[in-house]
Amino acid sequence: ISLWEFGANSDIKGKADGDYEKRKGNALGFNPADAIYIFVTPRLWTKKDEWIAEKNSEVFWKEVRVYDAQDLEEWIEAAPSVGAWLAVNHLSIFPKGVQPADDFWEEWSTGNKIKFTPNVVLAGRQKQVEVLFSQSEHPSLIPVKASSREEAIAFIIAAFKNDDLIAEDFFARALIVDSPDAFREILVADKPLYLIVRFDDDNIINRAK
Repeated sequence: ISLWEFGANSDIKGKADGDYEKRKGNALGFNPADAIYIFVTPRLWTKKDEWIAEKNSEVFWKEVRVYDAQDLEEWIEAAPSVGAWLAVNHLSIFPKGVQPADDFWEEWSTGNKIKFTPNVVLAGRQKQVEVLFSQSEHPSLIPVKASSREEAIAFIIAAFKNDDLIAEDFFARALIVDSPDAFREILVADKPLYLIVRFDDDNIINRAK
């Protein structure tokens, strides 16, 4: 169990202290000894460790944590698909040449009168799904053939979307890339990613390994 408080105030400590005391007075029906208290700020808090140590010394909560700008940035770097979703849907920033896999699926699967489910796309393709999963366990280039490029991408996404054990990890790290320039920028990231290429350029693609 975790109870979260968020604050963007410039007075980080003042906001953190106020939220902390408020939640101590009202734990929302949870037992504080069984709950982790988490304070989040989009600012950089250089003295967060001191504040964490002070609050943990009270032994009121099971644990006290703080996530600041540095933690949030590291999370976004580790999950670029989430970062792209955040940029487009909440910050009105449109990354050039990349699309989160989830966004593609929503666009592709939703029509005026019908909404495709993963099972429709995967019907009769269980063997191909097994091959896809097997090859994706290790860094590799995986060719996927279909009647169109969009259908091939839909098959990949449907396969992962249909498996609850791996769907969350996939959608956090999966990006559809539309150009060699965008691909080059993404290669700088020192994180394992699922890159679904929507352009023709074998030379640059080979660098992904």
